Amino acid sequence: MVLIAVTLVFVVLILLSMPIVFSLGLSGMFGLWYGGYPMQQLSSALVSGSQSWVLLAIPAFVFAGGLMERCGMSHALVEFARALVGWVKGGLGMSVIVVAYFFSDICGSKMAEVSALGSSLMPPLTKAGYKKEDSASLIAAGTAMGMLVPPAIFMIVISQVTNTSAVTLFVAGFVPAAVIMLCLMALVYLRARKYDWPVDSRPSLKRLGQAGLKAAVPMVVPVVILGGFVLGIITATEAGAVVAGYAILVARLVYRNVSWKEMGTLLFFLPLVFLGLSPNVVYEVVTLNLLYQFWLHVTWIPKLGFLEYVLNTPSAHRIHHASNEEYIDANYGGVLIVFDRLFGTYKAEDQAISIQYGLTEPLLSKNPLVVQFFEWKALFLDLRDSRSFKEFFGYVFRPPGWKP
Repeated sequence: MVLIAVTLVFVVLILLSMPIVFSLGLSGMFGLWYGGYPMQQLSSALVSGSQSWVLLAIPAFVFAGGLMERCGMSHALVEFARALVGWVKGGLGMSVIVVAYFFSDICGSKMAEVSALGSSLMPPLTKAGYKKEDSASLIAAGTAMGMLVPPAIFMIVISQVTNTSAVTLFVAGFVPAAVIMLCLMALVYLRARKYDWPVDSRPSLKRLGQAGLKAAVPMVVPVVILGGFVLGIITATEAGAVVAGYAILVARLVYRNVSWKEMGTLLFFLPLVFLGLSPNVVYEVVTLNLLYQFWLHVTWIPKLGFLEYVLNTPSAHRIHHASNEEYIDANYGGVLIVFDRLFGTYKAEDQAISIQYGLTEPLLSKNPLVVQFFEWKALFLDLRDSRSFKEFFGYVFRPPGWKP
């Protein structure tokens, strides 16, 4: 009876368009309550289910995939695939399948792969005369085939659930994925003959060589992963760390088009990628947020009435930047101010208090090292002069300006 009730709750939540992960969690909680089981089992199951070194590979592969897509590795792979099979009838459609195999070799995130293939190949497919539904089907089929190409995140999950070696699953996925790739290419060729899909380009060894050199940078990843697995040098978790580290090095030293700040942003917003958002969408949202931040930093906009209870308005943000003692350490919200209200860090602007900006104490030195580290020096001196552990930890964890 409990199983039936849990299933019904899960189905209802799915029909209400709730994400699967939350539907599973809520239906599981309902099952514990309905069956009269102790709710402590919930926290125990959550902790035990996350105690796996293999699962650490998932955020590493997601981060690496988003970073590779951001710095443009996908474009090199697309050019190489087009040079490789573009001279065949329907070659552009075949190149979608080929590049999906290549990109899956270096990226465990299907969202990053779909985003990369869609942005790189949809315009040329449309220009070549492919219908939009055919183009979307090609990208979807290529991405689905790529799920068998390691490093695939779903393989990591399966290895955890079935207690199977993730490395074994990874090594076993290459050949079946290659067979599916060849079958899809044959299907594309037959449809190209039927619907007269054009040849993408003439065969050119020069173009193939140039594209191969550019694609060599991302193609190092599958060689390292497969070689490491076969030789027993690395595990799945270590492979994730290697791929993420390689992506960082390539982005900074080869492509040089991704800043450290952008990498940090990608890490900060990584949970959004786990919820199914494309890394491209995350970057666009962050960029659009800057437009909101522009008018947020003006002084001429007054309080905005009821919006002050929900949004981080110019009035609330003025408090965040104020150096008045009564305003320090307040209003950290970016767009919403709700969390500041929940956690007690919200402070409203008092019209009777003139807001002061800048440093809390005048700084006469123009030495950049002094400017950068004088607050750290002051904190170090306070810690050194602490008379008890209570004072010491008070200086570390209490709000700025705290005194015993």
